[in-house]
Amino acid sequence: MEKYSGWRDPGTGVHPFLHPQPQKRDQFLGLYLKYILGGPLAVLKLLVIIPLLLIVFVADVLAILLIEPHLKQLWRQVWYFVGFRLILGLCGCYWIPTRTAVAKRKQIQKQTVFDKTIYVANHSSYLDIFYLACWRAPVFLKVFEDGTVKEISVWQALLEFGLPLKKGSGQSLKQYLLTSSRPVAIFPEGTTSNNKGMLQFAPVFPSHVEDVKFNIFMYGFKYIYDEFCPAYTTGSRFGHLFKVLMQWYNTLDVVRIEIAKSRQAMIDSKEDVAGALQVEIGHHTRLRRIGKNLKDKESFLEFFKQKNQKS
Repeated sequence: MEKYSGWRDPGTGVHPFLHPQPQKRDQFLGLYLKYILGGPLAVLKLLVIIPLLLIVFVADVLAILLIEPHLKQLWRQVWYFVGFRLILGLCGCYWIPTRTAVAKRKQIQKQTVFDKTIYVANHSSYLDIFYLACWRAPVFLKVFEDGTVKEISVWQALLEFGLPLKKGSGQSLKQYLLTSSRPVAIFPEGTTSNNKGMLQFAPVFPSHVEDVKFNIFMYGFKYIYDEFCPAYTTGSRFGHLFKVLMQWYNTLDVVRIEIAKSRQAMIDSKEDVAGALQVEIGHHTRLRRIGKNLKDKESFLEFFKQKNQKS
């Protein structure tokens, strides 16, 4: 759309904040199945998802009764896996193809294994949150424009994804990790894009690989779609979820990049740590790096809101 052209990335031509257009239009039978049967199907799915969320939430609250940290984490992993994996299935992700990217043995230098682990991923949808929570049961980090972070729960991550960022600041990642005991998941873009490219990473990570005193697993998320893309950028979040549930299936393609591969990428790259991580995720997901960032998404959401109010 021409009125949003100011947010198109000039280097790639990608507009990262508009919802992707359908790859192909459904024929008459497809439209019938989607709109006549899809609506009731979405309602039935919601009637299952809501109780599932409540059960996992109660289980999460009960975890505070467990004193031993490893037992507490195991408790969460079990409940998160059961609940969130079922929810992903109800969202149409029955089978999630996941491949692991590893470096050739001769390329891997001997690496130090640290006691802190961070899961780094690109971010396009609430399904990304469900996936990481399902398999890793981490806490999440909210990313601010200045590169500082703040710990939030999976529930806060689900409630706040894609919304305009409240002004504020947190603490540096290094400071946070001094007191953190659980696995940590972070979306360095700080917000969602439409899965056509990756926004610039916020300055969260140290500049030099020698200063990275934690393990890094990288995840790349790519949505394969024909009609409606599960990536969310703007508009009604409930309406978006309802349309996702109307579809008979959705395809989430995941690549997992191991610790050794992640660190080797940082060592080999001529860029800083954030740039090296972004290049590696982009290489395995075929998502292009674009020049827009969290601040651009904020200005786009403000413009989008004003346009909707006038109309």
